[in-house]
Formats: sequence, C-alpha cells, structure tokens
Amino acid sequence: MFMMLIPILSFLSGLMLACSTLSVPEHLTVQVDTVMHQTVFDFLDDCEAVLGAEKCKPRYELEGGIRKLENGTLGTCYVYDTPAYLRKIYVDKSVEDPDLFRVVMYHELMHCILDFQHHDDGLDIMNSTTNADNAKEIAKSWDEFVNQALKRGEHQ
Repeated sequence: MFMMLIPILSFLSGLMLACSTLSVPEHLTVQVDTVMHQTVFDFLDDCEAVLGAEKCKPRYELEGGIRKLENGTLGTCYVYDTPAYLRKIYVDKSVEDPDLFRVVMYHELMHCILDFQHHDDGLDIMNSTTNADNAKEIAKSWDEFVNQALKRGEHQ
C-alpha cells in the first residue's frame, strides 16, 4: 500500500512545486539594462511619494533593455497575460539625450507598472508623441510634470 502512495506523492509534490513557480512575485524583480536600472528605482521612489506605497508597491517582474525599435518608436511596454506578472520595457537605442531617456522611461514605466494611458493634451510625460525639445522643457520642471502625470493617472 505504501509503495503505491510514493508515485502519487511524488506527482503531487511536483505539481505543488510547478504551481509555486507560477505565483506572482512578492517584490519587483528588475532585470533591465544597467543604463535603465537607476531610472526604474527613481520612478518607484517618485511614485510612492505621490501615490503612496500601496499604489506603487512593486508587484511585477520587469525586464527590458535598449534595442532598435521600429517606426520611430522611442519606447515600448509589453504587458503579458501569461505570466500575468511579467512586464517588458524597451527604449530605442537612438535615445541618447539624458532628458529624453528619462521622459521615455517614466512614460513606459507608467504604462508598465501603473497601467496609465496616454494623455496627448500638450506637454506631458504621458504624451504619445515626444521629442528631445519637449523632454528639455519637461526637465526644467521635472517634479511638477511627474506629479501632474501621476496624480492624473491615478483617476484613470
């Protein structure tokens, strides 16, 4: 009788192990290009300062890097259904201006981490069309633009 239970117990323990690897991570796992790393954590700090820890609590696995994107796209965020906790963020390798890089990163992180939508009404971090000139203007009042986008986005 005991010998018959061994295969069943082995199967059940394997099933439990497989299920545990599919659970949502408790903390954000960041596997992004080193150039992006600091901006991700700056974003999380800014987000928490404006929206609070619970709203910005890391709950996704974030991967990403710098690569060539198509059709003049400066950045992109992929949200996966399976596994539901995975997000991938990419910035086009042509984005070399530090202000533009930071705007693109925050824009994509607001999509990836907070599920925010575009806001194409004027100069805004969440505007779907931006360029280096717009980024320079945003950089002049960075905290104001970050607060504006985060506060507006929380009501979406």
